[in-house]
Amino acid sequence: MLTPKFSGIGDMNVSFISKNAKKLSVAILISLPGLLALVSLVTPPLGFPAIALAVNPLVLLVVFTLAGCFAAPRVSLKSRLFLGDEQSPALLLFFLLLGAVAGLMLGVLDQTTASVWRPDGGELKTLFEGADLSNLTIGIFYGGITEEIIMRWGLLSLLALGLSKLSHYRVALQLAVVLTAVLFAAGHLPAIFLMSPEPGSLVLVRTLGLNLIAGLLFGYAYTRISLEAAFSAHMGLHLGVFLTAATLQLV
Repeated sequence: MLTPKFSGIGDMNVSFISKNAKKLSVAILISLPGLLALVSLVTPPLGFPAIALAVNPLVLLVVFTLAGCFAAPRVSLKSRLFLGDEQSPALLLFFLLLGAVAGLMLGVLDQTTASVWRPDGGELKTLFEGADLSNLTIGIFYGGITEEIIMRWGLLSLLALGLSKLSHYRVALQLAVVLTAVLFAAGHLPAIFLMSPEPGSLVLVRTLGLNLIAGLLFGYAYTRISLEAAFSAHMGLHLGVFLTAATLQLV
């Protein structure tokens, strides 16, 4: 007598992971330079090994890469890397330049308001003051790739899918962009507390505001064009900050 076979949730999960194993491998491979940059260029908190700086991002990368593989196609979001969608090099260049302009503008805003949010001339640096090759490397490879896979490909796609069950598709995308940008901004606060245990409310507002604007730009690039456009915008922002700071030092 034949015994019927039932496919449970566990089998479905294994099947989904195995189906997307290649995409996960690609995500990890292109994120390695950013993770290595964290380990080699960032000073860990006292008592923590440097390798610990890469563990949490790596776990998030695995989880949200798979989340994006599930959610993004269901809300018509695009990626050449993960979905094979066609890309326009001109559009990627446009968002790289747009990111650079945004970096310039945010850097100028940060610098000109420093006397307000940093009235005592504390140890926290402005975007221009912190614009060195180490931060540029981390910004391009970790921020521009790993963070975008986690925040936009994974989290934004999931939020858009969930919200699309409750509202119109376009409204769901816009809400997902905003919510993800808020979470992206909040995710930068722990670094501020590591640098300054009592940073002050204006420093927190400044940090949230700058990263919220950046997150909105990256989310727009993703939902309007593709994940690769978000890569370009994020990388461009860090390039814009670095090049502007370097130019000002020469003047």
